[in-house]
Amino acid sequence: MQANHALNYDYSVAKCFTYATILFGIIGMLIGVVIAYQMAFPELNYLAGEYGTFGRLRPLHTSGVIFGFLLSGIFATWYYIGQRVLKVSMAESPFLMVLGKLHFWLYMLVMIIAVVNLFLGSVPLKSMQS
Repeated sequence: MQANHALNYDYSVAKCFTYATILFGIIGMLIGVVIAYQMAFPELNYLAGEYGTFGRLRPLHTSGVIFGFLLSGIFATWYYIGQRVLKVSMAESPFLMVLGKLHFWLYMLVMIIAVVNLFLGSVPLKSMQS
């Protein structure tokens, strides 16, 4: 008969998503401050050329805050609380650890691609409006 042992939880994936939450929060909110100043002072709209205009930065701000900040926070919460709720330790399951880290890095890759495409104006806005 085995004695019950306490699970050893690993929060490394939760920490990665927490750092991503902080990073995307700072970047998204800084862009928000810039576009707020652009609305108050329209002459600031062309300081960085066409890449610094309100129309180019607004989708970057909203997508960055929604998908970067909020979604990273949700994933961090899930990887922290999920282990305890499900009584499954990521430290004791190499498969889950690989899956969690793969999730984080694929998420970061998709976010970087999305940010670059939004900043360059490659994403068609007409498809988003319909």
